[in-house]
Amino acid sequence: MVNERWDFELVADHVRELAGDISVDVLDDCPMDWRRLPPQGDAPMLTVSPGPRWHFRPHRRTVYQGVSLPKAEEYARLGRAGVPIPPMEAPDSGGDP
Repeated sequence: MVNERWDFELVADHVRELAGDISVDVLDDCPMDWRRLPPQGDAPMLTVSPGPRWHFRPHRRTVYQGVSLPKAEEYARLGRAGVPIPPMEAPDSGGDP
């Protein structure tokens, strides 16, 4: 599964509906020219990234960021948390069955 920008736009729209006093922007993982955004004064800023950020560096430093995990580790953690997961099969080694 690949995250598409529109997925995050839907989440942003939902946040705006729930809390109209929160300014929400969906930004790409690239170096940012902060002059592009309207000034927010001293308003608090929170950056949320479901995966690692490689290029984007927020100008204020509160960041919640996910990490990349191999699928097997992701499933193991979900299983330990009590989330039902499908059985996993070992990947094909490339040889004949």
